[in-house]
Amino acid sequence: MKTGFRVILSSISLLVGTVCIASPLLEPLGPFPVRRTPVDPMSFTYTRKLEAVTAAIDLATWVPSPAQLVDGVLTLQNSAKVQAPVVDPATGLVQVDAAGKTVYETKTLAAGTVLDPTRNPADNVILPKDLTVTALVSVSGNLTFGRFAYLGVAPRFEAKNLEMFASKMGHSLRVKGYVTQALLDGYEFQLLSKFKSYYDMFARTTVHLEPLRDLKQMAATERNPDRKKWTTVASFYSKTLYENPTINVFDSSLSEPAYKNAILTVMIRTYLNDPNATIASGLALYQSYRNDPNFAATRKSASAALFKANLGEHYAEGQPVPAVASVMDIAPITVEAADADPIVAVPHPDAVGVVNFVYPIAIDKDGPFGLPRPGLRRFPLSSSIEGRWFSLRWLDEFGGFPFLMITPEGVAFHGPITFNSGNDTWYLRRDNVSHSCMRMDGSDIMELRALLPKNMNSLQRLGTTIPLRITEWPDVDDLNNDGKNEVVDVAYYTMPTPGTRIVNPNVWKPEVNNKEYWKRMFGPSVGKLPSQNTFTISTTPDGKNSGVFTGIPKYDIVGGALTVVGYYMEELPIKTMPQRPTQIIQYREDGVLYNDPESGGGDYNGTYPPGVVNKF
Repeated sequence: MKTGFRVILSSISLLVGTVCIASPLLEPLGPFPVRRTPVDPMSFTYTRKLEAVTAAIDLATWVPSPAQLVDGVLTLQNSAKVQAPVVDPATGLVQVDAAGKTVYETKTLAAGTVLDPTRNPADNVILPKDLTVTALVSVSGNLTFGRFAYLGVAPRFEAKNLEMFASKMGHSLRVKGYVTQALLDGYEFQLLSKFKSYYDMFARTTVHLEPLRDLKQMAATERNPDRKKWTTVASFYSKTLYENPTINVFDSSLSEPAYKNAILTVMIRTYLNDPNATIASGLALYQSYRNDPNFAATRKSASAALFKANLGEHYAEGQPVPAVASVMDIAPITVEAADADPIVAVPHPDAVGVVNFVYPIAIDKDGPFGLPRPGLRRFPLSSSIEGRWFSLRWLDEFGGFPFLMITPEGVAFHGPITFNSGNDTWYLRRDNVSHSCMRMDGSDIMELRALLPKNMNSLQRLGTTIPLRITEWPDVDDLNNDGKNEVVDVAYYTMPTPGTRIVNPNVWKPEVNNKEYWKRMFGPSVGKLPSQNTFTISTTPDGKNSGVFTGIPKYDIVGGALTVVGYYMEELPIKTMPQRPTQIIQYREDGVLYNDPESGGGDYNGTYPPGVVNKF
């Protein structure tokens, strides 16, 4: 399946973590993994920021299976003005009015107040929105688990050759990789090394692959009319890199060895861009690299050609040249706090080209001017997590995907959490829906991790972190190195939420839905800048939409900080990049308990650790 979607077999409601997670009472969540695996009992304290006014008893007694509260006691993390039941001092009973309803009074409770509403009725206070509470939870039973292997064709870059651009108004994350000749020369062997590692991994009888699912097939066979329409819309955004005209990777009737063989065959044909490649020929080519030190020199041109074939639509050849722009000069406006460590822009004189990967993201529910604040940041932080245990700790809230930190407070890039239970589909809502985090599709967050150096958590310690520009306004760059700037967009737009009445699925197609999406995201900000910024949409007779901006901010690094240095006054067209296809597969492993909360972000059980799967 394609970017943004996975089909699952089971569901579980979730608790909410410390930051940026939607309330489970308002938005049902579902786990990405498709199997349930027994785990050892464990307990932990969960933290939750309230989405709505909530009675203490509801918090103290509501938890999802298979978790249970240890004692139903809640602790307030900040002071709050609450509505507390009035208690008769003589009887100790809660007072009621003539209609039998509880009488409340306003009280202020200090941070650290402990409430025990299951045993003390007077503690059943009405808690306000945005209050943070904690409770102790025990996990005893089954949790849903799975791990994900990135099978895509993106290369791994050195940190010094990466830059990142997150636009909150554009709901986009762009990763820009500066391509060196050494990367082109070694690309084929990098893919072959990855193929060999997965070949060895799949050979283990303890490792089981979960067959990929095809939403188009599901939509065709679905009988429920509402689910059929929703799945049809989902299928517009659903494509797997491994869809193949001769090998059906959606055939769940295959035996496990046959399915593994099918995936490996499509993998080597995809990697080598050769429809006739076989597992044996791929292993032989890998072995030639390993056995002959001079073999790599004979494959340089083939390796470079393979890079361009696999990444051609994202690759611009030649040394990047700044595009000519008509800019309204202004006094520079620094958008990052003055006490931030300066970040120096690194030149790339050895670059022979650039490749841009653009991903859809979801942002803060308060819109582009909410958190995280704009600025230049170091990424990833050493507190980033790629192990399975973090998702376990939050009852599978993050699906086992990497949790890549943007700020020390816990704002991060992480996987999607919106779930359509009727279709067993967990997907990304590209919208203003998070609590500051930037949510990504599951495959996209895995590809982002694959682009980063293998020892991710050492980057900050070594002082080689990647510059991450976070802007409120759209991301602007010369994507194809032709001397002309464009506004970055990606062909993944807002999906209907579960329960949305869909009359005609075709109006949700990306090439149709983009018009409404652009109007909703960019329209409210038109004319808000001193440049009298504009955004216009035009539609051709055959229904194709295009958009043009004027007067949006030009950002640059000045003195180590991200700064608005002027406004683009020429017309900047939207450049819609193709969405990345799904490039991951889920697997399970016998005899592995994914329960390692004390490892400090690592997870050294089974074949998931970076030293085994993520070593390329």
